[in-house]
Amino acid sequence: MYKKYISIGLSVGLSCSVQTALAVTADQYQAFLRPEPLITQIVVKTANTPTINGRAQALTQSSLNQLMAEGGLPLRYKRSLSNGSHVLKLPYAMTEAQARTYTQDLAKNANLAFAEPDRWMHPMVESLVPNDTQFSEQWHLQSPEQYVGAANVAQAWSISQGSAAITIADIDTGIVGHADLVNRLVGGQASKAGYDFINDLPTANDKNARDTDPSDPGDWLTQADSQTPEFTDCEVGDSSWHGTHTAGIMAAQANNATGIAGVDWHAKLLTARVLGKCGGYTSDIADAMRWAAGMSVTNVPTNSTPAKVLNLSLGGTTETATCSNTYQSAINDVVNRGAVVVVAAGNETMDAKYSEPANCQNVITVAAVDQNANGSWFSNFGAKVDIAAPGESIISTNNAGVTAPTTDIFATGDGTSFATPIVSGTVALMLATNENLKNNTLPIGVTVSSAIENNLKASSRAFPTAQDKTQTYGVGLVDAYQALLAVQAKPTANAGADQTVAGNTTVTLDASASTNGAYGTPNLAKYVWTQIAGDAVTLNNSLAAKASFTIPNVANKSYSFKVTVTNDVGFSSSDEVMVTANSVSPVPTPSSGGGGSWSWFGLGLVSLLAFYRFKTKQ
Repeated sequence: MYKKYISIGLSVGLSCSVQTALAVTADQYQAFLRPEPLITQIVVKTANTPTINGRAQALTQSSLNQLMAEGGLPLRYKRSLSNGSHVLKLPYAMTEAQARTYTQDLAKNANLAFAEPDRWMHPMVESLVPNDTQFSEQWHLQSPEQYVGAANVAQAWSISQGSAAITIADIDTGIVGHADLVNRLVGGQASKAGYDFINDLPTANDKNARDTDPSDPGDWLTQADSQTPEFTDCEVGDSSWHGTHTAGIMAAQANNATGIAGVDWHAKLLTARVLGKCGGYTSDIADAMRWAAGMSVTNVPTNSTPAKVLNLSLGGTTETATCSNTYQSAINDVVNRGAVVVVAAGNETMDAKYSEPANCQNVITVAAVDQNANGSWFSNFGAKVDIAAPGESIISTNNAGVTAPTTDIFATGDGTSFATPIVSGTVALMLATNENLKNNTLPIGVTVSSAIENNLKASSRAFPTAQDKTQTYGVGLVDAYQALLAVQAKPTANAGADQTVAGNTTVTLDASASTNGAYGTPNLAKYVWTQIAGDAVTLNNSLAAKASFTIPNVANKSYSFKVTVTNDVGFSSSDEVMVTANSVSPVPTPSSGGGGSWSWFGLGLVSLLAFYRFKTKQ
């Protein structure tokens, strides 16, 4: 009997000792700080600026022209300030270093009191520390200043602790009614928190096949079991309580003065039981995924609380290095409904392209790292891995039962199975932070899954040491705080510099210098050019970064345009540009030719006479 085997790597110790973390210098920590937004405007103050009622009068055009000539860039006047200074719009977004160099050069002008970048400010935040008694043992939630490999979740909580409007599906072994989990469960108890999708009776181990009770009866396997046809190739062992462990990492009740804190404090947990003794079938997992996302499954009651995040801390090896049609079809279906699928890379210390569903498209594949951000010895790796997260000594909710469930405990475990729910919990926080993501109101062609993946990667921290190119663990380390900043960031539209051109020429409007938020990533999903002033012209390619039009052949006429850019998380920004015709292009005069050629006028006259003669003969 062939089954896809689960990859677990669970240690059933009842406590953990936090290892000594690699020290981080102040300079190294700069890489973990919030990236500064680009500079789009500057502040200048002229010497002896005249004021009216304490407010500076606008700069004269001649003064502005002089500044532009000296700085070598076109500037646009925006407004005056109360202290006699002025805000000027830059022609394009600059880094702070570029803007500082530019304004320092401007300030050399004797007529200026000062010139400086108009920097973006933000709230000063600290990590939010819950009162859970074993929070100090959750190294994976701490800041990278404490543990280089940590996911920076505690600082993310200063922005959001999650939302009860978000449901996370734990597609796993089911869960037990742990006291630190029960209040987070859909249905309020383990037996009512979802559905049991296991069709195979020996695997289910609960005396029936599919049913409405997704609680975990235990997945132990005895020596006698291993001698039966169903479990011939299976490993003997105690119950793993794997689903209970992954569920607690994502969403254990936080700030309740006991136990641990989940990554997300408020999301609801939905259980889809797909793994029993020795694992579970891909076909059952595919049904569970669709059901969890709110799709109908034959003979299964409708799921009234569809999940937006699907956690799959499971997998099996494949020799073909390709994702099966069964998996890929289910993944595509749920992603198209607005769900995000997060999967484990696997624990075989091999290329993840041989691990399924880690090798599928439209999933976020997670590798594991230790406290020092080194790839875990067991973790799969390679081009199929998207991002890395803590995966060693991860404490979570568990059970003391060797076979059937008994007493609630907290235990530590190793594995990509436990790195994955850290990312799933982070995704839930991202959805809670951005209404466009939560409600799936994104630009046409952008899925919630692709937007989440793009921003997770863009906000990830670099590994502290260069990776071996043959054994990569994704683009970087997950950083929950930076991920929340990323999905809140608005783009900076840049319509380009004002232009002065000759009449009757083709003008290109170029917004390709626009950037997406603080990270400057190119995830701009939509451009819209509109004309806002001047005689109407026809815009070509008005939904692209570069649009064009033919300017009328009239001197001293101006035409204004606005570009609105929208990023992949649904935020927009606009900028304007003016184009002026400074001269009239000469109208081409037809050649009179030589050697007896007719002029256009003569040809027209002869034609008219010929027509007249034709008419008079009739």
